[in-house]
Amino acid sequence: MNTINEINVLEVKGRLDNGEGLVIIDVREVDELKICEINNTLHIPMMEIPSQLDQLNKDDELIILCRSGQRSARVCQFLSIQ
Repeated sequence: MNTINEINVLEVKGRLDNGEGLVIIDVREVDELKICEINNTLHIPMMEIPSQLDQLNKDDELIILCRSGQRSARVCQFLSIQ
């Protein structure tokens, strides 16, 4: 978990449409899921990531998402040093 690359929603959609088994982690808060929840994602709120590291496979490419990109960037930075 040490390389960080940005990916946009169209790239993610294309990869999903191509049948790639992406590991998508939604780091938004529970109340934000009421607005929009994406199927087949793992929901781990940002503040719970440190205590949930055992759920993440270090060999997987992880796609981290949030509402605006700020939290996902922070989570990516945290994961890159683990």
